[in-house]
Amino acid sequence: MDWPIDPERGLHLRPLEPGHIQAARELATRAFGSEEVGAQVENTLRIYCETGRSAVAWDRQVGVFVAASYYLLFLRQGGDETAVGLTGLYRPAWAGKGACWLGWFAIDPPYRNRGYGSRLLQATMALAARRGARLLCIETSPALAPALKLYARLGFRERGRVPDYWGSGDDLLILHRPLGDIPTSEVPDGL
Repeated sequence: MDWPIDPERGLHLRPLEPGHIQAARELATRAFGSEEVGAQVENTLRIYCETGRSAVAWDRQVGVFVAASYYLLFLRQGGDETAVGLTGLYRPAWAGKGACWLGWFAIDPPYRNRGYGSRLLQATMALAARRGARLLCIETSPALAPALKLYARLGFRERGRVPDYWGSGDDLLILHRPLGDIPTSEVPDGL
């Protein structure tokens, strides 16, 4: 399944498949500037694919500790296709009804400042709302200033902070945004 989220610019969102894991790792390594984070992304996505969850939308995963869905944003130009973004949604078994979380959100650095991140986050919010989420939460770091600007621009607000969570002096920020105003009609069935 493929969702042309911005056909004029050639942006298409596709559910992550096992064959995409290496591209997602490399993209995350560049986006976060860290081999360690790239390895964490790869591990997360391998578990996701190996458990069969990549074939089932997160809102239909029952009896799991954490339901999840991950997607890659592709840019099509001519006959070429390049992975330029990564996003995901997850819902822990203990989360409140209607709450979900953003998972591994990234835009490859050469493709930043073109509106791709904004469009990808809007599509992610629409996916969440279409599946019944009323609230999207984000765990992030204050060190990710460009991402924080994007989140604020799209209506996310800081709701909590855990000091030294990521390491000494690197807090965990918790952001959230209600999804009641997000249109869902553009989300294709089955995505």
